[in-house]
Amino acid sequence: MFDGGGMQVLVNFILELQSQESQIDWYYLITERVEFFLNVYLIKLPINKKLVLRKSPSSISAWFTGFYEFKKWEKEIEFDLVYSISSPSYFFFKSKEIQRITNPYIANPNEWGYKALPFKTMILRNAKTKFQELFLKKSDLLITQTNLAKNNLIKKFSSISMKVEVVPNAISSLFISNDFGSLPKENYIFCIGAANWHKNIHLLPEVALKLKNFKPELKFKFLTTLDKESVIFHILVKNSLKLGVEDYFIHLGRISQLECKEYYLRSKVTFLPTCLEVFSASIIESIHFKTPVLTTNLDFNRELIGNSKFLFQSGNWDQAAQMLFKFLTDPNYGYEMLESVSKELKVITSFTALKKTEQLILEIIEGDNEKK
Repeated sequence: MFDGGGMQVLVNFILELQSQESQIDWYYLITERVEFFLNVYLIKLPINKKLVLRKSPSSISAWFTGFYEFKKWEKEIEFDLVYSISSPSYFFFKSKEIQRITNPYIANPNEWGYKALPFKTMILRNAKTKFQELFLKKSDLLITQTNLAKNNLIKKFSSISMKVEVVPNAISSLFISNDFGSLPKENYIFCIGAANWHKNIHLLPEVALKLKNFKPELKFKFLTTLDKESVIFHILVKNSLKLGVEDYFIHLGRISQLECKEYYLRSKVTFLPTCLEVFSASIIESIHFKTPVLTTNLDFNRELIGNSKFLFQSGNWDQAAQMLFKFLTDPNYGYEMLESVSKELKVITSFTALKKTEQLILEIIEGDNEKK
């Protein structure tokens, strides 16, 4: 894992482990990049319970070094089970394994997701997806985030009768607070997302231009969280200059979860133009902070937001701009969206997600012990 929602889930998971008692004796196989993010939140893992690899084993060169280091560690500890919080793990283990799958190209693929990719990237993505599926097949259990993804995975791995369980995305304990502060709402459109093509963040200038033309006197800002070193960020900046809408953007770069809280509170709407997801945690986070969400009318979002009145057709930027205008200028429209969603959406905390995951882990360990 490198960035984005997966890293956030990992940080939340370990934060919960640090603050709760557990029936499981946890050890941590992480990369230097993961350790950097943990340090940001002052999370210090016990030295005798962690192995830090320089790079992710997803690359062949890093795999050989990492696999050798891990095998020495595995021999020392003799793990009962391995839980990969962002699959695939790319390693082979003596013990049983649970993999948490968040890759939408595997769990919930659609034509929109592949159309969003440059041709060369699409070819590489297809090859990587097939490669990753081989590692997923060695799991004793897959965990995903929605029933839609669960059903897709059961069909995909029907030949080996793969077991799949659902642990929904959750609200971080860092966000659970009744003190939402008194930050004033501004004409901010919060576009939170990592630099992935399917997020469609690089196409925001088209939406900005349509919104500007729709109501020239309207003052608004799109807030983005893209890594400023990424190719997608540079395309976004180039497109905004080309269309003359650069003044309608504030590029925040990577931000912490606490900063996310601030921008959810200050924004009038969260805009997620994504065309491919399993379960965007940004939806439940935004709604938790009483900020309405505008996202695409695709199956993965319809499972979370039941009322299609508040979804726009993927790629229809005219419709998206018109709906954003309503969210910016009509508070009642936002309230109506929040009311319709709050009745449909079941939100759990990261503590509940941890406990449900631990239950699944213990069931496999105890079942294995009974057989022995």
